[in-house]
Amino acid sequence: MYIIQKSILFFLLIPFLFCSNQSRTDTNRKGNLYFFRNFLLDADSLKKNEIKPAHLFFLENEKYVFAFEDSLFNATIFSKETGKIKVGVYYAKYGVFRVDSDWVLPYKKDFFENEKQTVFNENLFVAIPNSHDVKIINLKTQEETIITTKKASGDLSPDGLWHYNKLFSIDDGVIYMKKFSKDFLILKYNEKGELLFSKQIEHTRVEIKGNEYYYQPFLDFLERKNNFMVFTSFKTEKKNKVSRIINLKNGKMTSANYCASGIVLNDKKELTGIARVSSGNDSLSVLLPNSEVNMWVHVEQPGVLKDKSETLLFGDTLLLVNHSPIAMLADIYAFEYSSGKLLWTAHTPVLVVGHSQYYNRVMLTKVGNRAIIHGIEAGGTYLLVYNMISGKMEFQE
Repeated sequence: MYIIQKSILFFLLIPFLFCSNQSRTDTNRKGNLYFFRNFLLDADSLKKNEIKPAHLFFLENEKYVFAFEDSLFNATIFSKETGKIKVGVYYAKYGVFRVDSDWVLPYKKDFFENEKQTVFNENLFVAIPNSHDVKIINLKTQEETIITTKKASGDLSPDGLWHYNKLFSIDDGVIYMKKFSKDFLILKYNEKGELLFSKQIEHTRVEIKGNEYYYQPFLDFLERKNNFMVFTSFKTEKKNKVSRIINLKNGKMTSANYCASGIVLNDKKELTGIARVSSGNDSLSVLLPNSEVNMWVHVEQPGVLKDKSETLLFGDTLLLVNHSPIAMLADIYAFEYSSGKLLWTAHTPVLVVGHSQYYNRVMLTKVGNRAIIHGIEAGGTYLLVYNMISGKMEFQE
């Protein structure tokens, strides 16, 4: 193990970590802090402090940021909650930090969310490459166990498509999504590796003609939002357009006979609506779960709307950022959620990129009456802060 910071160095490090030419914030108080590029933004005062070194790694749902220049061995650990520098121990064998009473993986998941390890209740779960096995390491005792996870029944590729698998934790268990040639298999485990539930979802129809197999994919993974996983049909699918939404708390599935572009959760993180973009990309609607009836419909010019909708509720105001995962730019909408009345619109900045190099990811964070919009595109990144009451942009970087 390696001691990252000695507490005696805390006061000596502060002047070097924060540049004097930036607006200063009180990093010793509890606040709403957001980390971006090489600075932390106080979402209350909208002031920022630059951090050096500039390489930031963090999980969006974790409590810490690890800033370092060349190696995790010289990382500076910041609390996302208070901005304070923390003392941590790095266990290089497992690639995890011990910070206070928490065990934390320092790496932010990549753009494609290829998650293959997670920490849950002091246990490190690691998906073993190209197998059905998962290693569980008790980080306190360093005791290791291997569990063999379930296979998709009746699948034609029993070994699965390991590269597409996702292993992550939620507040009450570990989720392992496995992809096979014709089915997704979603498994939930407790800290001991005991199976809590499994759910199998077909994503490809297989037609057998003689000795030949014809694969017809129709469903793909769309997003994970809090305790839900969303799967939806391709817009080009003609035979049956469907969506499948899995509640990761209990394994229950909500089905819909249309292509979802996103889901809406209330303040209790409950599923309250499903966003849908029409096949002509000219209308956006929100439907109640388990219903084919539109709550409301917003009409645009043909081709304006894209296939992905990130959403965030502020009381009866719905923030919806519509974009394509494989194209630049995004459109920002604020609707009255109960009626669908359009309150205001905006657009994300233009980030120039070469031809055929597009990707686009948008993350939304709620801080009081402000919305933080964090975009990651092939041409760069941006951070926007909007006041959801006035509709004014209050910060841009």
